[in-house]
Amino acid sequence: MKRILIALLMLTFSLMACNRNINNSTDELRTLQHDGLERTYLLHVPSSYDENKATSLVLLFHGGGGNAENQQRTSGFNELANKEGFIVAYPNGTGKFSDKILTWNGGICCGYASENQIDDVGFIRALVTELQTQYNIDSKRIYATGFSNGGIMSYRLACEASDLFAAIAPVSGTQNFEACKPSEPVSLIHFHGTDDTHLPYNGGIGDDSTTQVSIHQLKPLLISG
Repeated sequence: MKRILIALLMLTFSLMACNRNINNSTDELRTLQHDGLERTYLLHVPSSYDENKATSLVLLFHGGGGNAENQQRTSGFNELANKEGFIVAYPNGTGKFSDKILTWNGGICCGYASENQIDDVGFIRALVTELQTQYNIDSKRIYATGFSNGGIMSYRLACEASDLFAAIAPVSGTQNFEACKPSEPVSLIHFHGTDDTHLPYNGGIGDDSTTQVSIHQLKPLLISG
């Protein structure tokens, strides 16, 4: 009986510690009204954040059919943000369902967001503005990155919001916004596998593509600065 009581006490203390960790979590799902839609994003603020110090902001975009929660879980960016001391936001795209199978309007791609001409650039501008009013964000160190459709969205932001983003780092996502005329230089680093069968490095429609939209060939349309 004594051993059972000790085990129960240990379990209770363990659960209490877990609850404290949850309550003290810096992760938060937020909502934002934009263009008649309720948009959402996950926010992670490192415990080292100092309101007296200008802090970098990274926006990380999920791929087509994904969502912010999945991107947060698989990217490892929370740990990187804690190590390097930057704030990271994981926006959600839009779709027929509120929390899954979401896409970004990157121009000619992709899915629901492109077909319905969702104002994703305006949403991201509103998101950044909101965070700037709540945190000491370094306006010269705001970055965008994303995977696949999220990488495509990063490119569109560089095209239409070059006044806001210092650099982008798309992964397996090419520039597919026809009217790409950045008003300011945007630094760029691109990651892409030549064997990509979903979004081909050389453009066109991949063998495993989920859309019949022909993707542009990878080409540097942005001015590095």
